[in-house]
Amino acid sequence: GLFLDMAAYVGDTMAYYLDHQYNELDPVRAVERKNIMQHMISAGLEVPGPSPASVICNFYIIVDAEVSARGNYEPKKMQLPILRKGSSFGTPGGVTFNLTKDIDFGNTKENGELDGQVEIMSVDPDTGNVKKFRIMRRELCVSGTEITENFAIGSTHVPFRELMLGNSDVTDVISVTDRNGNVYYEVDSLSQDTVFVPIGNISADNKKVEKNLEIKAAPRRFVKFRDPSTGTTILRFGSGNAETLDNDIVPDPSKISLPLYGRASLKRFSIDPSSILNTKTLGISPMSTTISVRYRYGGGLNHNVASGAITEIGIIKTSFPDMATSEDKRVIRSTLDVRNEQPARGGDSEPTLDELKVSISSAKQFQGRIVSKQDVLARVYTLPTEFGRVFRAGIRENPINPLSSR
Repeated sequence: GLFLDMAAYVGDTMAYYLDHQYNELDPVRAVERKNIMQHMISAGLEVPGPSPASVICNFYIIVDAEVSARGNYEPKKMQLPILRKGSSFGTPGGVTFNLTKDIDFGNTKENGELDGQVEIMSVDPDTGNVKKFRIMRRELCVSGTEITENFAIGSTHVPFRELMLGNSDVTDVISVTDRNGNVYYEVDSLSQDTVFVPIGNISADNKKVEKNLEIKAAPRRFVKFRDPSTGTTILRFGSGNAETLDNDIVPDPSKISLPLYGRASLKRFSIDPSSILNTKTLGISPMSTTISVRYRYGGGLNHNVASGAITEIGIIKTSFPDMATSEDKRVIRSTLDVRNEQPARGGDSEPTLDELKVSISSAKQFQGRIVSKQDVLARVYTLPTEFGRVFRAGIRENPINPLSSR
């Protein structure tokens, strides 16, 4: 009876582990966190952490009045600054919000009026002339702390070099540059050698569409990984050596073969696999430089602040016209004020395992491809707002070519 019980126990244990391992192969039935993370990576999803909040803020400045060529009182143009992106604002509770786009207070509409709300702030009681104007502009702000971290890179070529950022819960890598001014672009995979970048629209419709898309080669690129157990973020660069000449897509085998001596004839020759990594087809690995990484970190439910909570001025980045005096710059900067009429939204804690498993199924169905007409419409409607806003889109059969649509 003892041997029978032992055999039944071993059989039940093996069956349990076999069923468990089989269930772990399915992202819906998986329960172990590391396996769910691996399913997400296989589906092309980034393992998310706490998400930041976003809100539209009102920015106010007070400037002097001047008489225009038309004889009207208008804001003094030489005092109108550009509030640069990256300027920070906060709440009394310590939550920081960052400006995501430049605000040009001197920007005008098609009719020549300032692009913003202009109101009279003060009037000379003796003459009745306007003395001060207050100008208000709206722009999006995102919560989190922005920081620049520098990494010294040695002179040794290291394929697929990795850099670990010092702060956890990184929500966005804003820019990666080196000491020589080279820009490293974030890509989905290191085999992606081109990226889409926004450029200023200089056409007649630039008031409606500020940016256009441009395809740009990205020999220097990186991918981003997040460790869910520690919350740290790792940047992985390519394998190529920028100091070697690489004219061919596939390297010459004679240049990467192993040196063999003392033989007049060879039946076969061996190739050093590590030498193939020196090609630039997977991007360039930084070497003998300093990498500067500017990123934003932090998020959570507490970043969903109430309306009117953003009142404190943090780090301000401005640029003024050349005619502005030092006193004008100091006074205008001191009048800067910020308010949020609506509460901030979007801040959330790290997703649970059940929420991650749901996202895996949807990502596998989408697959990031454009095959059907519905895929084309989905990509059109998800175009970033800085490239314009799609009011209505549709696809119809091409009367010239029945095998295509337009």
